[in-house]
Amino acid sequence: MDSQIQAEDRARRERMTAIAMAVGAMLALALMDAALKAVAARYPPIEIVFLRSLVALPLVLVYVWARPGFKQIRARRKVALSARSVLNLLVLVLFVMALKRMPLADATAVAFAAPFLVTAFSAPLLGERVGRHRWGAVLIGLFGVLIIVKPGPGMLSSGALFALAAAFAYALSMISSRALSRTESNTAIVVYNLAGMLIVAGAVMPFQWVTPRLEDWPLFAFIGVTGAAAQLLVTQAYRLAPAAVVAPFDYTALIWAVGLGYMFWGDLPGPRVIAGIVVVIASGLYILHRETRRKTGRSQGV
Repeated sequence: MDSQIQAEDRARRERMTAIAMAVGAMLALALMDAALKAVAARYPPIEIVFLRSLVALPLVLVYVWARPGFKQIRARRKVALSARSVLNLLVLVLFVMALKRMPLADATAVAFAAPFLVTAFSAPLLGERVGRHRWGAVLIGLFGVLIIVKPGPGMLSSGALFALAAAFAYALSMISSRALSRTESNTAIVVYNLAGMLIVAGAVMPFQWVTPRLEDWPLFAFIGVTGAAAQLLVTQAYRLAPAAVVAPFDYTALIWAVGLGYMFWGDLPGPRVIAGIVVVIASGLYILHRETRRKTGRSQGV
């Protein structure tokens, strides 16, 4: 009995730690996005991605050396991992272009179209079954995104089209992560992603380089540090607790984005954007609920 109580207490502590890590990861991501927005108007997106990866990769390698060890980096599907890194480079470039043109909270909210697109893509690309309830939630969630972006002739100038394209590319990246996780460790996926982005962006640098101003170097370092911290925190959070516990706290990113957007740029979402955010969060949580029920049913043989 004592061992069972101790096990339950340990599991409870791990869940609370995972939640704290997830919230911290979302704060780190929001801080990174705010710093990205601060430099987006002055530097080419590909250079921003290069400098971010240049700082983040050594930090992640130090963590790998200290904890799981470099054996975890061994990969079977190097070509697929490299292709995913190029896709993620495109995600960041598109998102920086969006941040250059739209408020931080709006861009973050549009990025949450990715989970709906993952659900939609999982049927044709991974052969997963998507029932009518989840299809309904996907359509409602995408409607919420449309409320935020307000489709029309001004979508390109407002940055909404870039944000939607970034969400689309990120959804494909998440799908590839699901497929790669069957044979590769999370550590290998993270390291190959950063290394690939660094190499590809570095190859373009001679044609895109703009020497950063002295006062901007700390911002680039901050972008790399917060990006690495977010990656490591979210990976550890999902290791300590089930996705059903951790995933709802991803939406705290919207709270951080609203706060930072108001603090640094005086931006506050209008009623239309707030309505869209509410629809997106509600639909995302419903999809998570259905996913959890489906997995529970499978584990019980239902």
